[in-house]
Amino acid sequence: MKVGILTWYFGNNYGAKAHSYALQHVLKDMGIDAVHIAYYPKGMWKTNIRMNLNTPHMKFHPCILAKCLLRCAKFMRWTKKQYTVTEKVHSAKEIDELGFDAIIIGSDEVFNYNHPFFDEIYYGKGLKTPLITYAPSSGQASCDKVFDETIRESLSKFVAFSARDNHTKQLIRNNVDNEVTEVLDPTLLYNFDFEEDLFNNSEPYLLVYSFDPWDNYSKQIMEFACSKKLKVICVGRHSKWADKSYTSASEYEWLSSFKHAEYVFTDSFHGVVFSVINKKQFMIVSRKDKINKINDLLSAIGVKRDFYNGQCSFDEYYADALNYNDISESVAKQRDLSLDYLKNSLEEACK
Repeated sequence: MKVGILTWYFGNNYGAKAHSYALQHVLKDMGIDAVHIAYYPKGMWKTNIRMNLNTPHMKFHPCILAKCLLRCAKFMRWTKKQYTVTEKVHSAKEIDELGFDAIIIGSDEVFNYNHPFFDEIYYGKGLKTPLITYAPSSGQASCDKVFDETIRESLSKFVAFSARDNHTKQLIRNNVDNEVTEVLDPTLLYNFDFEEDLFNNSEPYLLVYSFDPWDNYSKQIMEFACSKKLKVICVGRHSKWADKSYTSASEYEWLSSFKHAEYVFTDSFHGVVFSVINKKQFMIVSRKDKINKINDLLSAIGVKRDFYNGQCSFDEYYADALNYNDISESVAKQRDLSLDYLKNSLEEACK
């Protein structure tokens, strides 16, 4: 079985690399010839660079800019080394001509029609190859939207639908009368234990992985870390108040930074995911574009964790420790259901 994966594997952020890498390897472990489809949205390179800049004032921070560009270069090298990718294609017709038995659309926010990477091809427009989705998300885009007839017709041709969160499930059901299975992000299906352990920090630390700087919580973070005799390490962005910032960390450094952390502070969906994978006590703070998918993930795997709102101390928040025995059981059940969906829907698509 030869299967194409149509997603944003080219996105220069740690989560995009992790989920696309995981899905390709999960499929290969199932004996499937899985290949990422090299279909790139317009303005991809500029968007990737803009989304990686940690400062709105580039000319005042040349060192930060240089490190952000270095991180982008590392992402591109890692992608070239780690992925099996098709030749570059520019249209649905060229994708169909690649000769796949089926195409998986997802994961990531490929159903988010407001995202700068979005293209209607992720709704199947123009594609004739049998299609299924695996864990797409619509982000914070309204789930009440009714698409035009062309898009609804394209969606109606999918063999099977899954979604990463209930918000996306509602968007799909609002446009087609199909069953939608909620599944786990691919990173929760894959075993990263044997990956390279490249993060080198000899002292115990609290890990900060976030898209926003969260300077308003810097004092609390530093005081909590000091009380626990921890350093504060920021990965993936520069933080002026952290003890050390790994601004241009590689994908493997990012992965292993969760493994060795004592605590995690994050506003990221995949920051939560890898905290759970590594069984860490984590604090989540809210970004508007992450709320739906984080809440639905926590609900799906049985994690009771509120977004931090400053109404209690860090000690009080972290003292409400997560029970990873129960969480691991819940994740294992959801993993089995997700893998069953993937296997069964692909078999149906390839009949």
